[in-house]
Amino acid sequence: MPTFEQYDITIADYFDNNMSPEQEIAFMAELGTNADLRQRYEEELTIRAMMGANPQEGEEAVDTPVPSYPRLAVKKDDAFNEKKTATIPFFRRAYAIAAVLVLVVSGAAIFLILKNQGGKNTTIAETHNKIDTSKHIDTANISPTLVPFNSQTAATAFAKLYKPYSSDNDPVEASEFYQDYKQGRYASVLKATNADVQVMGVEDDKNRPLQYLQLYKGLAYLAQDEPAKALTQFGEVLHTAGKQDAQYYAAQWYSCLALLKQGDVQKADSTAKVIAQSKSPYAVKAAAIPAVLQGK
Repeated sequence: MPTFEQYDITIADYFDNNMSPEQEIAFMAELGTNADLRQRYEEELTIRAMMGANPQEGEEAVDTPVPSYPRLAVKKDDAFNEKKTATIPFFRRAYAIAAVLVLVVSGAAIFLILKNQGGKNTTIAETHNKIDTSKHIDTANISPTLVPFNSQTAATAFAKLYKPYSSDNDPVEASEFYQDYKQGRYASVLKATNADVQVMGVEDDKNRPLQYLQLYKGLAYLAQDEPAKALTQFGEVLHTAGKQDAQYYAAQWYSCLALLKQGDVQKADSTAKVIAQSKSPYAVKAAAIPAVLQGK
C-alpha cells in the first residue's frame, strides 16, 4: 500500500507537469476511488492557494485556483495547449506549514494558561478541604499474606494430586503403548517410534494416534521422575492437538503436574488457573492447586 510520502511525490509530479497524458488519466481515476490520495490532493491544493495569496518578499504571486476534483491537468505539448498551475518552491510550502503549526501551538498555549488561572482558586480551596483518608483504611478487606511457594510445597502438592493416567477412549491404533504404560513397561513406550503408529494407523487419521503416543511417552517420563523430558512430549501434543481434544486436556493437566514435580511452582500455578477456567475434565483438580500449595 502506498505511503503518504509516495502520494506526495505523485501529486507533485502532477502539478509539476511531469506526467504523461496516460498517467494523468490514471491519477484522476485513482482520485475518485482512493480516499487517502484525495485527502493529500486537497491539502496540496489548499497550500498552493495560500502560497499564491501570500507570496514571500521578492516572489511573485502565483495564481493557483482551487478546482474541484477530479480535474484533468493539461500539459504544454502538441496535444495540450492550456497552461497548468505553476510549481510552488519547496521552501514556500514549508513556510506555510510552519505558520499553521505556530498558530495551532500558540492557541493551545493560550487556552491552557487561561484554564489554569481560572481553576487556581478552586484548586486552593479544595486543597484546604481535603480529608486525610490515610487514617481510615479498611483493614477488613486486606488479603492475608500467602505462604511462600518452594520446592517442598510443590512436592507435597504433586504427591496429593498425581494419579496415573487412565482412559477408556484412547485410539485402538495406540492401544499397545497404552497397555505398556499401564503395566509399567515404560521402556517399551519410550522406544516406540512414529513409524510404529503409522503402520497401524488408518490412512485418514494418523495424527491422533501419534499424539497419544507422545502423551504416553510424557506420562512414562513423568512416572520415571523425568519431568523435563515429560514436558517436551506434552508440549508436542499441545502444539498439534485441538484445544478441546481429550489428548490436549490430558497433556495440559500432566504438564501442570510435571511443572510441580520439577519445582516450577509459578508456572504450575498459572497453568492450573488456565485449566480451571476451561472445559477440561481436570478443571476441578486444577482449581484446587492454589489451596494445596498453601497447605490447605
